[in-house]
Amino acid sequence: MHIMMVHHDVAFWQRVDHRTPISEEMNKIIAHVVAKAPQWLRHDLSAKDATMRHRAEETLVAMIADALVQDGIRTKIADGAAD
Repeated sequence: MHIMMVHHDVAFWQRVDHRTPISEEMNKIIAHVVAKAPQWLRHDLSAKDATMRHRAEETLVAMIADALVQDGIRTKIADGAAD
């Protein structure tokens, strides 16, 4: 069993080179996660309170990262590359 660690620090992701294009599949996954975000998360993302916004940003990053990791795991299984 493999345990994958995902970096959930918003500041880390803000430093990532955003000029690198993402695949259409990754774009669909991210859009799906954002579309399914719970109402409390949407509310907190627009909060004036910086602590609430930060918590919501970190949560959204974690949700997107998890969805991308899960898709990667499914791809490996479909390709027969998973252990």
